Amino acid sequence: MTMVRFSLIVLLCSFCMSCGPSHPDAPLPRKAPYARLFLTDGSISSVRAHRDKTAVVLFWASWCSYSKTDIQKYNELARRLGHHKDLVFIAVSVDNTEAQAEVQNIIQGKNLDSMIHAYSGNEVADEAYYLMKGGDLPHFMVVSKQGEIVLSEHDIESVEDYLASLGY
Repeated sequence: MTMVRFSLIVLLCSFCMSCGPSHPDAPLPRKAPYARLFLTDGSISSVRAHRDKTAVVLFWASWCSYSKTDIQKYNELARRLGHHKDLVFIAVSVDNTEAQAEVQNIIQGKNLDSMIHAYSGNEVADEAYYLMKGGDLPHFMVVSKQGEIVLSEHDIESVEDYLASLGY
């Protein structure tokens, strides 16, 4: 009984420390896979469609408190650096289909208008999230102009530092 209780406590603590499942990151850099992004305007795109730009991708969910905080910081970063024509910011919601109205309310209510918004409606089975080997939410990735994932992190400060090292 003690072992069961201990296992439950460990499981609960690990879930509370982050949102979503944890996937071990593959070595970097690695080629970004082709993955469809279903944009909130109804069109379909991909990270590869922005191959001539450095793409900063955020995977987030409306049910994750860390995500809701970091997407606001991400929006501020996108506003600050949005004047660079060779830089694009993409926010991918991994919420399920039933939560899309809530996702739209967050996007509009917090004026998250400095980035491209996408989703799949498949929660953490999101195609892009899975193929790009996303980790705990929120999860940030930087994809180079050459189409390689060069950064895969959980904190926006690492993204800011990396972008600064590139001269942004």
